Amino acid sequence: MGKREDFLFVVQTALIVNTVRLATDGDRDPGAVANFSTTHALSQLQTALDVADRIPIDMTAYEAGNEFCSYFFSNLRDQEPEGNKPQLPHWCGRF
Repeated sequence: MGKREDFLFVVQTALIVNTVRLATDGDRDPGAVANFSTTHALSQLQTALDVADRIPIDMTAYEAGNEFCSYFFSNLRDQEPEGNKPQLPHWCGRF
């Protein structure tokens, strides 16, 4: 597998694990249901497919997957303190 495929494997696996964790968390916010819907998962995967070819040369697939998930998985992003929230990775921007 190349970097693109490895990145997609990392994101897909993290999405599955994160969805299971959210779905089984008895203390979750009732509004978090959208975070584990099929539509939400497909949207996340479409975004990953869109950016998979833009991973910087000096970044590993794991590093890119971690950076992607830290930003695009709202429950991961929102648990960070206000001044420490991840920003959109530069390589994920459309322009």
